[in-house]
Amino acid sequence: MSLLTKNMKSVLKSSALNQVKELKEKYGVNPSNPVIADIGANIGYFCESFLEIYSKCELHAYEPHPDNLVELKTIQDDRLTIHEYGLFDYDGEFTIGMRSDGKSNNGTYSIFNTENSINVPFKNADNEVIRPHIVKMDVEGAEANILECEDFFSETQAILIELVYKDDFGMNSKTEENLKKLGFKYKQHLGKNDQLWLR
Repeated sequence: MSLLTKNMKSVLKSSALNQVKELKEKYGVNPSNPVIADIGANIGYFCESFLEIYSKCELHAYEPHPDNLVELKTIQDDRLTIHEYGLFDYDGEFTIGMRSDGKSNNGTYSIFNTENSINVPFKNADNEVIRPHIVKMDVEGAEANILECEDFFSETQAILIELVYKDDFGMNSKTEENLKKLGFKYKQHLGKNDQLWLR
């Protein structure tokens, strides 16, 4: 099952491109040769946007779901490394699922849903080789856990993060607490559910 159709990708890419442009042009997040982590890369609409706006970037895409990976791997670019696992605050294999009615979680997979489930690998972010300057994170409720990994975020200047306004998983306050603990400050909503945090 394809999680997002190519038509959806086109719509989402437009929004992602605007957000990445704002990040660079309006908020001045423009490190030389930036290392960028797209955590929860899905089918690659943010990946394509980062590659377009940050021409000298080194981009790492983290995506554990095999259906998403099929589409993600159609992006051919030497600057892109695809990691076929998710990030968390410890290593393991997790069950991620999506409700049959598609109403939960914006239609994507989460560690909090058990229907239509699949087991996928996750790794401790602190054990990654990279220390990204820019992070985009859309991981359907796992944000707070990943933000426990202080070493991984030691060089991060900006985080684009999805915090769903309905807070389906009750994780927004813990996520915000962990962002503040790492020294990030809320800057702006760049979309209905998408926030920019800077330090």
